[in-house]
Amino acid sequence: MTWLYRFIAAIFAALSPQPSTAAVPSFPTYWYWQVADTNPTTQVWEATSGSFVSNTSTDFTTWLTAVAAQSQAFSGLAQTICNVANNGGGHPRITICSGQSGVGGWATGQTKTITGVSGATGVNGAAAITIIDQFTIDMLTETFGGTYTSGGVIGAGASMDTAANMYALINRYNTQQYQNSQPLAGVGVIGSTTTLTNPLPAISGVNMVTTSQSVTLPQANLFGGFPIGFPITFINTSSHSWTLKKSDGTTIVAVPVAYSFVVYLTDNSTTAGSYSGFFAGQLGCENLTDAAASCSTDTTNAANISSGNLPAAQLPSAGVNCPSGITAGTVTVVNGQVTHC
Repeated sequence: MTWLYRFIAAIFAALSPQPSTAAVPSFPTYWYWQVADTNPTTQVWEATSGSFVSNTSTDFTTWLTAVAAQSQAFSGLAQTICNVANNGGGHPRITICSGQSGVGGWATGQTKTITGVSGATGVNGAAAITIIDQFTIDMLTETFGGTYTSGGVIGAGASMDTAANMYALINRYNTQQYQNSQPLAGVGVIGSTTTLTNPLPAISGVNMVTTSQSVTLPQANLFGGFPIGFPITFINTSSHSWTLKKSDGTTIVAVPVAYSFVVYLTDNSTTAGSYSGFFAGQLGCENLTDAAASCSTDTTNAANISSGNLPAAQLPSAGVNCPSGITAGTVTVVNGQVTHC
């Protein structure tokens, strides 16, 4: 089937967007966003899992601590503290140094971490905040003690206004990654039930050795996945049909023997995503004089295809050489062309 792979590759090369020369943003394995329209005081978006998680989770607070410790490396994700005092009710009141972004994008109830404060107690660590003004926050779940002497950095997750923009960011990243490195990067080979992982090749041959097999696509809303609108082709080169599934196990399509199917992501706002696609055609049926019997699941059609003669009753519709319709008799096919009606 090498010729077919090359043929499809040539078509996709002509139709696909040209590789981008723009810089591709790089996101660490652990990265979090506080999304303003999706439970901003209780949840954060976690890049590792592609899901919203508790903003008190150990992974998130550990990440916040690391961000706070590297404030110079993560501009905007950590801000220096100029003072810590008693808020009048026995709780720490934090003053963020002027000249920084302050509490922009933050919300009362969100979890932040503080590290490096000297003198004052009940401050360092992770805790929920209450916003007083642009540069002042209280930590109402903590008890203030001691006397502030110096230091301190407060760490925060990156801010995102809407979940829709979060998914759009993921897609922009994946589009740049795909255009820069993925198109036609090779042909995958699948021989049994498989759950795929990113990155995906643009074309995969599927040669199942037994029946009732499936190919499951990877999670749709992860950084490093394939982007919306880009074709991924699966070619069934086996003697068995198989099913293509979403990451949640939902069937997208059953791919018959000798067919190829082109699938593309249409929405990445859920783990499973939404997909569309089409059958690109049957393999080995372009020339009916030497077509394999697998071009038809009907034994009569298969025999006629193999012999190169198709009785009129077996044709699905009249061809261009039969303008008045199919009539009784035998239609002879030579090199894939109808020569007599």
